[in-house]
Amino acid sequence: MKRIMCIVGVVLCCASLGYADEWEGLSLQAKERIQLQARQMSEAGIPEEQARTMLLMMLRNRFEEQTMIRARRMLMDTADAGLPTRPVMAKAMEGMAKQMREQKIISAMETVRNRYALSRQLADSLTKDSTVSDTLSQAVADSLAAGMRTEDLEQVRAQLQIQTRQQTRNRAESDELAIQTMQAVRTMARMGASSGEVADTLDRALRNRYTHQEMHQLRHLLASPSQTGSPVETANRHASSLGKGGATDLTRDFTSEDNRSPGGGGSGNGGSQGSDGSSGSGGASGGGSSGGKGSSGSSGSSGNSGSSGGNGPGGHGSGGNGHGSQGSR
Repeated sequence: MKRIMCIVGVVLCCASLGYADEWEGLSLQAKERIQLQARQMSEAGIPEEQARTMLLMMLRNRFEEQTMIRARRMLMDTADAGLPTRPVMAKAMEGMAKQMREQKIISAMETVRNRYALSRQLADSLTKDSTVSDTLSQAVADSLAAGMRTEDLEQVRAQLQIQTRQQTRNRAESDELAIQTMQAVRTMARMGASSGEVADTLDRALRNRYTHQEMHQLRHLLASPSQTGSPVETANRHASSLGKGGATDLTRDFTSEDNRSPGGGGSGNGGSQGSDGSSGSGGASGGGSSGGKGSSGSSGSSGNSGSSGGNGPGGHGSGGNGHGSQGSR
């Protein structure tokens, strides 16, 4: 028991020393001003200790008073909007640690704040549950930070809404599908897939009626260290294993259609059998895109059918070489 009390005493002592170090070298007036501002921010819903630490760092980095006022107002507006303030303050701390100019730090804070505002808007369009919205919002914000474009996230959101309307799912299943899908977006983006690839791959998965369990499997498969190949290739293999489209469906947007001629693609076919006739005219020539053509048969007095040409992989021609009993082949 005595040992425990000693440990607690040491911890409290260190905490007190750390708190005292924060104010070292500051005037009483500066200290009182920072404490007042931190309390005001706390009343707006911002953690007081974090607010005080940020304000102290700004003061030590010789921020102008107007810049500090802008930072405080931005954070208080962020809290009033129900958006998380921690990421915005973390961006300010990061900028100061990198010794960035104060105006660039304010701009970076605004970028993060706007990112979370957009994320909240998108999340709220997919669910009415505040807890689910928080989870979705974080996944979307992380995806934006990882390079996802707004229009590509909108594509995934739109497909989620379509599937929710078309499928007979309860609210909990729809919410879980939205969570797993947006977290899969984040995983793929963080792994280096382009924004368009991520959107098209997951849009296709949703069209193939992925359940939230299957989307969860995909997300964990993507994050597995044992996986080789690109995130898109991994998603294609997963779809194929489920019998839900496979590589062809999920990469259809990234491949060009085969060029096919009217007679067939690839190597052409020889002509099919020519028709009989009393005057013995042979069949018309058949052709493929790159295969040979059958030549038309010569006429004879009692023409027989021409022999059929060989089939190639591209399709069938329309006619073969005819010959007549008195005509030449």
